[in-house]
Amino acid sequence: MPNTIVGRVSAISAFYRWCVREQLVVRDPVELIRRPARPVESSTASLTRHQLTDWLSAAESRGGAWWAAAMLLGLNGLRCGELIACNVEDVGNRSWHHTLKLTTTKGDRPTVVALAPPTMQAVAVAIAGRDRGPLLVNLAGRRMTPYNIQYLVAALARDAGIPVHLTPHGLRHSAITVGLDAGVPLRDMQDFARHADPKTTRRYDRSRHALNRHATSAIAHYFAGGN
Repeated sequence: MPNTIVGRVSAISAFYRWCVREQLVVRDPVELIRRPARPVESSTASLTRHQLTDWLSAAESRGGAWWAAAMLLGLNGLRCGELIACNVEDVGNRSWHHTLKLTTTKGDRPTVVALAPPTMQAVAVAIAGRDRGPLLVNLAGRRMTPYNIQYLVAALARDAGIPVHLTPHGLRHSAITVGLDAGVPLRDMQDFARHADPKTTRRYDRSRHALNRHATSAIAHYFAGGN
C-alpha cells in the first residue's frame, strides 16, 4: 500500500540523513527515490456517531479495564501504544481538569491530555484503588498488551452488533471524525489527534464526505440574495 511504502522509505531516508550529519556517509542514497502519492482520504474503517455510542455502551456493560480502554480509545483517540504504556501515576489534575500524561507518543513527545468526566469515571473503576503500576491490566493482572486491546475492540463490536472489522486505529479514526462532525475546528482536532502536519487531519476530514458543508450551498445562497 502507498502509505506503507512512504512510511518505510521515510524511515530509511531519516536514517541516512543522520548518517550524513554524523559524516558516516557522503550523501543520502534514497534522496531521489520517487515516493508514491498518498491517498487524500483515509481508508480506515471507522464508526458513525451512533455506532460509537453503542460500542461504548457495550464497553460500559463489560466494565473494568475494558470500559476504561474503550473510553480512552473512543473519546480521546489514543493510539494503542500510548494506551497500554499508561500507568496509574500518569493520571492527574490540571486547571480543574482530569488529565492523563502520555509518555509514549508518536515522535516521542510526552504530552498531557484532558479526560472528560465519563472517561475519568471509567478510569477510576479500572484503577480500583491502586496507586501505582499499569493503568490497564488484563485478567492475569499484567499490563494489557496490543493483542488484548485488539481483542477487546473486536469483541465489543460483536457485543454491539456492529458489522465492521474494527481495529484500535479505527477507534482513533472514529474519535477524530466524530469530533469534526460535532463542529470542532480543524486546528483543535489537529491538537486533539496530536498530528504534526495539518494535512494528516485533513485526510480524516475529507473521508467524511461532508456534503453538508459543500461550498455550492453557500454560493447558491449568495446568488439568491443572502448575506
